[in-house]
Amino acid sequence: MRIESRPTGEGLGQYCFSVDAEGHLTDRRVSETLMGLHRRCLKVRLLGSYPRADEVAPRVARGTGDAEFTQAADWLNRALDGRG
Repeated sequence: MRIESRPTGEGLGQYCFSVDAEGHLTDRRVSETLMGLHRRCLKVRLLGSYPRADEVAPRVARGTGDAEFTQAADWLNRALDGRG
């Protein structure tokens, strides 16, 4: 939904980023994104994961829902087992 950068004050080219995303930490698309971010960044601080106050479900793009992530993981596991 939003990404913002701010200089850290620790030197030229050193920035911190603030990200607001639609989704919950328990959503596969959100959790896998955070894991990827953690692998690439020196420091990741999670400020929270909260349900929407209006309780409206987010619009999830085709192929990025939890079911699709589960299907892709199942396919990969079958491939690793030689059943792909």
